[in-house]
Amino acid sequence: MVPCVLQGLAVVNGWGNLRYVANEALMGLLHNKLYPASVNQRREQVYACFARKQMRYILGDGGRSYVVGVGAGQTPCQVHHRAASCGPLNVPCDCLAYNNPGCNPNTIYGALVSGPTAQDTYTDARSNYQQTEVAVDFNAGFSGRHPSATRASHSSRQHALSLSSRQAVHGDAVTQHSSFVLQT
Repeated sequence: MVPCVLQGLAVVNGWGNLRYVANEALMGLLHNKLYPASVNQRREQVYACFARKQMRYILGDGGRSYVVGVGAGQTPCQVHHRAASCGPLNVPCDCLAYNNPGCNPNTIYGALVSGPTAQDTYTDARSNYQQTEVAVDFNAGFSGRHPSATRASHSSRQHALSLSSRQAVHGDAVTQHSSFVLQT
């Protein structure tokens, strides 16, 4: 059994937890695709529900999104990323840029941060790299869930995962993100 915070996020590792959670959600959806509900309908529902719950948490159902510029509630703005925290090309990228108390001058929309602690706390500060770091492998499972989620299940009751779209406003940009909906 994987421990969860009060709002339902699975806790796998203290550093980069959302990377592991998104990968587990993707693996559950891929399992459902490979082994249709006719084999084990209950397992398919559990995996689909787990994936949906984790993705909704990541996108802000807990009151804060952990995807830069996307999702419900507050989104990370001080991610630990050199290119995001530095200003224009003609301005030096040094400690002054890194220690700037404001949001990053460059927004890397769609980047998944490491995420909250096992106690469900999150501090959006560039120096808090254990929670605000972003990396390509953090986004792999998060973005990889889309192709699996659009395929219909083969169960006799025709459970299907589909994507629903929400809009979130971040500054002047309007972005869209997807969340899971289990249709019965």
